[in-house]
Amino acid sequence: MQPFPSPSPGGRAAPTDQRSQALAARFERFGREAEEYGSELYARLSACVSQSRELLALAALAPREPVPNLLFAAVHHLLLGGVRHRLAERYPSLGGCAAAGGAWLCADFEEFCALHRAELARLLETRFVQTNEVARCAWLLPAFELVHALGGRRPLALIELGASAGLNLLFDRYSYEYGGDPGGLRAGRADSPVRIRCELRGGAAPPLPAEAPPVASRLGLDLSPIDLSDAGQRAWLRALVWPEHAERAALLERAASLALRPPGPAPVVVGDAARDLPAALGAALAEHALCVFHSAVMVQLEPAARLALDAELQAASRGRPIFRVSAEDDVLALATYADGELAEQRELAALGGHGRWMRWL
Repeated sequence: MQPFPSPSPGGRAAPTDQRSQALAARFERFGREAEEYGSELYARLSACVSQSRELLALAALAPREPVPNLLFAAVHHLLLGGVRHRLAERYPSLGGCAAAGGAWLCADFEEFCALHRAELARLLETRFVQTNEVARCAWLLPAFELVHALGGRRPLALIELGASAGLNLLFDRYSYEYGGDPGGLRAGRADSPVRIRCELRGGAAPPLPAEAPPVASRLGLDLSPIDLSDAGQRAWLRALVWPEHAERAALLERAASLALRPPGPAPVVVGDAARDLPAALGAALAEHALCVFHSAVMVQLEPAARLALDAELQAASRGRPIFRVSAEDDVLALATYADGELAEQRELAALGGHGRWMRWL
C-alpha cells in the first residue's frame, strides 16, 4: 500500500465534508485535553489528524466514541507489539522522545497509518476504549464510604458499568495516599503493592475510612470484558495508556498482577449497561447496600441509552434503595434512587483527569 501523500509546501488540505469537520473539531478538543494532561505527543498528533483528510477518513471507521483515544491506542498497540517504523522514535513508552524531529511527525504518522491501514481499521472497528484507570479508585473510595454510611453500614453490593478488566472493583485491595491542601492522608491496605497517590485541592478532606468498606459482592458489566490472563487483551489495556504516562502504565501492571493472585480477579461478564442491568440488580441480596458505579463511560453511550439506564435504576428502586456513584465529565457525584424515582443527587468532588487530583466539595 502506498503511504498517504506528504504534506505539500502550502500545508495539508482542510476537511470539507460535515462528518470530517466534526471529527476534526473532536481531535482539536482532544489535543487541548492531551496537552493539559501531560501528553505532548498526543497533543501534536491531534493537530496532525485534524488537518488531514486521509487520517480523518481512517478515524471515521471507528463506530463509537471516543474516536481520538481509539485511533491513538490502535497505533500505540501496533508499535508496542513490535511493528517497526521510525514513528516509534517519538513514543516515550518505546524509549523515544515526543519532541524529536518535530517537523516530520505528521508525515511519519500518516505513513505509518497508510502502511498498516488494514490492521488499524480492524482495531478501530472491533475494539473499545476501556481504559482501566486504577487511580480513579482514589475518587471512588470516599464515595463508597458515603454509600456505606447511607446504607446503614451494611456491606456493599457493587456493580460496575463498563468495568473493562474489573480492576476498580478491587478498590479495597489497594493503598491510598492523599497529598495537597489537607495533606498527609492515608487509607486502604498499607501492605498493598498497588499504591495510589492523589492530590487533594481546596482544603476540604474527603471522608476516608481507616479500612475500606466491606464488600459482599462485586460484578462488572462490559460489552467486551478484558481477560487479564490473556496476553493480547492485557496488551490492549497497556496501549490505552498514553505514551508519556509511565507511572500510569506501571500502576496498571501492578494492579493487573495483583488481581491474578488469590482470591482472583473480580467477575466481569458481557453485558449492556441498560439491557442487562436489571438482572444484575435483581441478583444482589437485599441485606446489602446496592451500589452501581461507573467512570468515564457515559461518553460512549447515546443520549437514549443514558435515559434508559436512569429509567432502569428508577424502576428497580421500587423494591429497595439503589445508590449510583459516577465519575464523569470531571465530576464525582452520588445519586440515590428510592420508591421508583431519583430521590437525591449531589456533587461530591471536582476531578482531575486520570485520577491525578480531587477537590472535595
